[in-house]
Amino acid sequence: MCIRDSVNPFVMLVVTVMIVIYVNVVFLCVGYNLHKFAAKAFLLLFHVILGMLGWSLVQTVITDPGKVPLYWGFFLDDPEHKKRRYCLICHIFKPERCHHCSACNRCVLNMDHHCPWINNCVGFYNRKFFVLLLFYTVTSLFLSIIGMLPTVVHLIGQIARQNDFSIPRCIVVFFVFLFTTVLCTVLSMFFRFHVKMIFDNITTIENLERKRMNNTAKSSYDMGPYYNFIQVFGKDKWLWLFPIFLETGKPIGDGVVWPVRQAQVEAQEYENLPSPIKSDEKEGATNWAQFAQRTHNH
Repeated sequence: MCIRDSVNPFVMLVVTVMIVIYVNVVFLCVGYNLHKFAAKAFLLLFHVILGMLGWSLVQTVITDPGKVPLYWGFFLDDPEHKKRRYCLICHIFKPERCHHCSACNRCVLNMDHHCPWINNCVGFYNRKFFVLLLFYTVTSLFLSIIGMLPTVVHLIGQIARQNDFSIPRCIVVFFVFLFTTVLCTVLSMFFRFHVKMIFDNITTIENLERKRMNNTAKSSYDMGPYYNFIQVFGKDKWLWLFPIFLETGKPIGDGVVWPVRQAQVEAQEYENLPSPIKSDEKEGATNWAQFAQRTHNH
């Protein structure tokens, strides 16, 4: 696993924030109305989402994001493309989309980024868990806002009437409500960003490289929204919302070899050729692109 410390301050901060929001929602807000059925139903849903959030967090933290297979690329009969990239730190050949993480000091398959908040890298085998963690975090924060809103409105009314005004409770509730609203807004945009990258079949590292190169073309790994999605979440629809794979819900592929849109790649390479070569090889490049497209369709 890509974990260095048994007790990480970022992880502890995340857990502390979760506890503060939980106490505020359950005990200072909704807990005052437990005699109502709506409050009980809300708390049941809230605890279910929190349970899924905790499960996703644990899975994201403890799951190895993916390591390069032992001796991969060292055999003489391996295809030449396996020997294009070599890590001078790990002393191993790196498959495509594999990157070295300086924080974990190892190479990670399909590395998206290193996240200090989970003390782990996000890679091929735990990217689904990370996205589910974001989803359940945003959902729980949204529910927290809904749960606190009636109490906030009631306290504002108390302040306006200056009747039974409890300063400590108001300060805590107002501060947590504002903090939760801001956090929910920020993480919603972050979640949307990661969902879009999944449907485009790119990682955070690849997205940064594309911006640096000012490249607006589609990724060569973009196989369409559905196939891009099941590369991360697997084919089993019943497991998409659960931070678990089982045998039928594993990500499509092995994190080492990635299918590409061969016809589009050939067309892009042809566009980058010098003009004399274009004129001499136009027919061959076109035929190869058509052949690759037919092969992909079959």
